[in-house]
Amino acid sequence: MQKFKILLIGLLLISTQLLARTESNPFSKTLDINIGVDAVWNYQAGTAIKSAKSKQDPDTYYHLRFDGRLLRLVFGEANQNDITKVKHFEQLAIDDVQIDGVRLPLFQWCLNHQERHSRFLQQDLSVEKNICMNQGGNGAFVITLNQDTLDALETGKMLSFFVKPFRTTIVINFSLSDFAGMVVKLAARKTAPVVAAPIAAAPAKTVVRVCLVNPPAGFEMIKAVEYTCDSVSDEVAANNKMAKRVGIAREQQKKEAVEKERKLQAELAAKQKAEQEKQLLEQKKKEEEAALLAASQLKRQELNAEITTKMLGVCGKMWAMGEHRCYCQKYIDKAPEDIRANSKC
Repeated sequence: MQKFKILLIGLLLISTQLLARTESNPFSKTLDINIGVDAVWNYQAGTAIKSAKSKQDPDTYYHLRFDGRLLRLVFGEANQNDITKVKHFEQLAIDDVQIDGVRLPLFQWCLNHQERHSRFLQQDLSVEKNICMNQGGNGAFVITLNQDTLDALETGKMLSFFVKPFRTTIVINFSLSDFAGMVVKLAARKTAPVVAAPIAAAPAKTVVRVCLVNPPAGFEMIKAVEYTCDSVSDEVAANNKMAKRVGIAREQQKKEAVEKERKLQAELAAKQKAEQEKQLLEQKKKEEEAALLAASQLKRQELNAEITTKMLGVCGKMWAMGEHRCYCQKYIDKAPEDIRANSKC
């Protein structure tokens, strides 16, 4: 019975942990927006445009534009369906572009050829040949199509953009069932002859002037921020963006300076330690040499004393017999007086 209770408690703990793992993370939300064929294509000056907003995200219009070469996703203001009224983001991230749940090879190429990292398309980071452009400051993402991608769009069922303008990931799904027909209509409109209509000349197109906020001296590595010259709000936003970039760069410079000083102090400490170890080694070597010399001298003295003792023993026997040998001359001062008197070596 006790074993059954333990088994039951274990199963309850495991099931509780599995349930906790399957619960959604409140900090990792995803919003799906589906735009179907009820949002029709409109044709303007060689460009096809599909615009729609969703109940899931009533604050934004999503405009999909195609001109035969560029595919552009534009984030518009929700209060009016106007392609020129766009949202401006500080940090728009493009996480993925898929057709029928499979990442576009062209998008993967853009990730692999983006400066600094390849995790997602980051706002204002450049991609080789500008094949992909994350223009979050102007509320747009642009990709230059190749033939393989265009073929996939014409034969696919769903085009999905995975974007993150804020903390929430938004998946924008466009139905592709009318894409091939749109391409045919767009091509026909581009090749159709233009007949002049007896109407008054159209007003001159307003040229939007673009100004720049340049970085201050010492921060030339920061890219200039563009804004519409005639817009005060855009100028304020551009200056705020530049101030933010300068602040980040200044903090990075401080960190680099601290790291440089730390490395310098570490090198000096290592050099001092090496010099101290060298001096200690030399001192130890001198002490060992002195000890060896002293030991050698002591050994020599002991050997000389041993030889002297042995020779005095030999010579003493000779002297006792009244004889003297020249090999005993070195010790003659130890001989009896009569031997010293008759020493002839």
